[in-house]
Amino acid sequence: MNVTQVETADISSAAYYSIEIGNTATQPPKNQHAIDDYWELPKPTGTVQPYAPDAASPLEQPPSGKSDVFGQGEAAALEDTPLPVPSQQVCVAQAAEPNGLPAELLLGALWPTSTLNHHIGVLDRGGVPQFKNIAVPNVAFAIDAAGKYSAAGADAYFACAEFKSPENRKAENAVQTNAFWLDLDCGEDKAASGKGYASINVAKRALADFCAATGLPASTHDVESGYGLHIYWALDNPVSAAEWTAFALKLKALAKHHGLLADPSRTADISSVLRIPGTQNHKTQPGRAVTLVKAEPCLARDHFLEAINTAYQELCVSTISTTTPPTPVSPSPALANYGPLSLPKLESALMHLDPACDEATWKLKRLAPMANAAREHPAMASVLEDLAKRWSSGELQGKPAAAWTAPGASNGITGESAFATEWARFKTGSYSGKPATLGTIFFDAKQAGWVDMGADLNAPVLADDQALQLQKARQTVQALLLKVKEGDFCAPLEDENATALAQIFSASAAEYQRVRAQLKMANKQVALGAIDMSMKASLSQGATAPTHHGYAKAIIKDLTVGQWAPVGHEGSLYVVNPVSNIWVRKEQGALEQSVAEAHDGNDNCKRRADYAAIALHSVSIVGSERFFADAPVGLACDGSFYRMVGDKPVIEPLTPAHRQRVSLPFTPAQQPTPLFDVFLHETFKSATEGEEAQQIALVQEIAGAVMLGVSHRYQKAALFYDPFGRAGKGTLESILRSLVPPEFVTAVSPFNWHREYHLVSLAGVRLNVVGELPDNEPIPAAIFKSVLGGDLVTGRNPTHRPISFKNEAAHIFTSNHLINSRDQSEAFFARWLVVEFPNSRLRSGLPLDPNLANRIIENELPGIAQWALDGAARLLRNGAFSASAVHERLMLKWRRSNSSLEEFIVEGCELDPGFQMRRSELYAEYKNWCGEAGRKPFAKSRVKELLEHNVGLGITLASLDGYEIFRGLRLKQATPRGTKQ
Repeated sequence: MNVTQVETADISSAAYYSIEIGNTATQPPKNQHAIDDYWELPKPTGTVQPYAPDAASPLEQPPSGKSDVFGQGEAAALEDTPLPVPSQQVCVAQAAEPNGLPAELLLGALWPTSTLNHHIGVLDRGGVPQFKNIAVPNVAFAIDAAGKYSAAGADAYFACAEFKSPENRKAENAVQTNAFWLDLDCGEDKAASGKGYASINVAKRALADFCAATGLPASTHDVESGYGLHIYWALDNPVSAAEWTAFALKLKALAKHHGLLADPSRTADISSVLRIPGTQNHKTQPGRAVTLVKAEPCLARDHFLEAINTAYQELCVSTISTTTPPTPVSPSPALANYGPLSLPKLESALMHLDPACDEATWKLKRLAPMANAAREHPAMASVLEDLAKRWSSGELQGKPAAAWTAPGASNGITGESAFATEWARFKTGSYSGKPATLGTIFFDAKQAGWVDMGADLNAPVLADDQALQLQKARQTVQALLLKVKEGDFCAPLEDENATALAQIFSASAAEYQRVRAQLKMANKQVALGAIDMSMKASLSQGATAPTHHGYAKAIIKDLTVGQWAPVGHEGSLYVVNPVSNIWVRKEQGALEQSVAEAHDGNDNCKRRADYAAIALHSVSIVGSERFFADAPVGLACDGSFYRMVGDKPVIEPLTPAHRQRVSLPFTPAQQPTPLFDVFLHETFKSATEGEEAQQIALVQEIAGAVMLGVSHRYQKAALFYDPFGRAGKGTLESILRSLVPPEFVTAVSPFNWHREYHLVSLAGVRLNVVGELPDNEPIPAAIFKSVLGGDLVTGRNPTHRPISFKNEAAHIFTSNHLINSRDQSEAFFARWLVVEFPNSRLRSGLPLDPNLANRIIENELPGIAQWALDGAARLLRNGAFSASAVHERLMLKWRRSNSSLEEFIVEGCELDPGFQMRRSELYAEYKNWCGEAGRKPFAKSRVKELLEHNVGLGITLASLDGYEIFRGLRLKQATPRGTKQ
């Protein structure tokens, strides 16, 4: 591909190319979308003549305050916006780094594969924030283009990975990478916030300390980015995308464990872009040079991966499966392989360790390992803290620990007073001493006689609740072994211990036999025959009664997780997912299957009808309609709960006590949303001052109510109204859908709510969004008001019993017309929020962008979620949706179109609290007006009914001198009058 001609025509403020490929000339694009297509041309082959930006041409511009690197969630958020093509042809320029090493030394090391694709990114620091990825054919082209854009005031980046296609630099397109990297921010402000280092030199010392502590080799390439330090470990052979991600996560964990202040969003993001040496960092003016200050030979790939793996196994709690087993250099307890984190196993080990230990042991060998585990497992942090507290106080072993309540000899502080401070110190990683892992606790416990019982590999796979019961039984047996060893050879016959032995026997006969042998070894006086009899008696006592009620109780017990028994709600059973702490609905079919698997063939449990009846009964015996209704207002996502306290979110670890049934797969984040912002402006812009801001505020509150699941509390439905079409309704609808997991979204038209088989689909969902509505039939207003008003309604699945429920869904309807209704009551019209989409692209002739919603969702969803969260906070603070002049105008129009009476009042009457007229006079005038307008009048009694308490129009019925009058209106006067009737 050769650039042979550059024309100067201006299209949307961007020049364009005429590009010649072989002997075929590609004509200049005629619109902005064509320009976008030009940037996505396949990677050219052969000689490429690089280009330079025209300094006078407006480059696309980023938000201010950006980091030096961008990942898939930042720069990629803008990758589909058009970048103006440079407006003049130039020759290849030699890259120059007068204050550093040539950029080729870095890019050449990271981009060695000529058969794969590579990308640079360009970003400016003023105006509308935009970013563009550009596929480049080789290193020389990339460096030359980056230099020209930098000279024009733009920031230039390169994607570290190598990609399958030139179309994008998304993670799924990445094939491999030849390096690992870290981004260390520098500056007094970064140091003050705890997110970076005061200077480059301080950052370099921190990096050296990190490499020494972890055993990782020194970096091969260092780049001073102007406001930070970019670190690379370049490798002699590539690492596949999947394998790289696994090891990058370990590198990220090592940095976090050591306290190295590396940007966590970059370390394990294979789609990251970093600054190109030889360019300028234009974050502030004048710009600062981006300089390659170190370039050394590449490291051996396998040796570096092994170094990461070894350091990770030694210093971090294992959270990722490894491919290369660690090789211990000494019999350190931290290197022992005790398997994944298991709370019952940890409890059983702590049972053998005396809390009456010296202060150093308590802090460094007990609290530090558990706090470190809490940092690595945020979802279990509160449980681990509670366990540490129970062990420290002696509660775990049933023997009060003196050090917990007695003042220390050195500082006069009790263990109870010091606990919170010490736990926080170790959990936040501010402790800089030698790290200790849970392996220390297990090692010390083994020295004290603890037996790691492990698990029987031949035992059947158990459900989560059964596994939890088995772990509790193993914990009980560990305590039992201590008692027997101390001389109590009758302890196995106690009810609690016999029950635990029975549970182990039910799970694995082999494990039970091993326990018997351990008991006998602990004390020769143990009578194994008596233990067997006691265990079998416990088994028989725990047998389930052969009735539907007995089986239902057994199912509820089996599905109980810890203290959280299942909850019946609106005809469904909800159980706690022990991993996510979310309450999940167990479908009727799955519940029937559980019944069949547990009790099939027993008396009264032999047919499909039995399974169904038992499943339904299990729901009824734990029914609680208030359990979820009384849940705190907030948002569950990524193991955290954003509790709305007043009008502000407070982030807490998510637990079953939050009673959340919906969890988002992303987290709200304060990040720019340029595509979404432009979409909102283009959708709601108005010549009338204030209307755009009012409508956007209303949409923001609707989005927040949808995301938090509180829309039903305000008893409103949203109508997205666009009389022309193609004005953004569908795009906004798709964006709002993305704020709710798809399994909690449905589409049930209000015109079908009076049908019970349709109505039941609203049970348990968070969002009901419906496209175009019919204009030739009236909406069933009675059931509409019942659903929106929170009345108890009944629906039915064709294969199940009817269920009664109250609406919890937000309702959004899109339409090109105002809905037809025979109900002219205030109770009907007060249920609506009308949002107008006034800027139809069909009407204006502007091009359509069918992929806009997908691009916005893919790149800016966390920022949109934060925007919606802010809207929810305002809604909760005000107690009502914000006012909108557009809503008021359209509601008046809607009322008029549905009611001849209101149309008459608007056209023929004046409204004012001081006006009045007789009821008979008003009806006569109204009837005459209907005859002239060709409208059908309401009966006189119906007019009275509609106006006697019409809050919307401010009209009331009263009596005066024996006549019924309406207050608040009068007929329009032909000439101005100075007094009111």
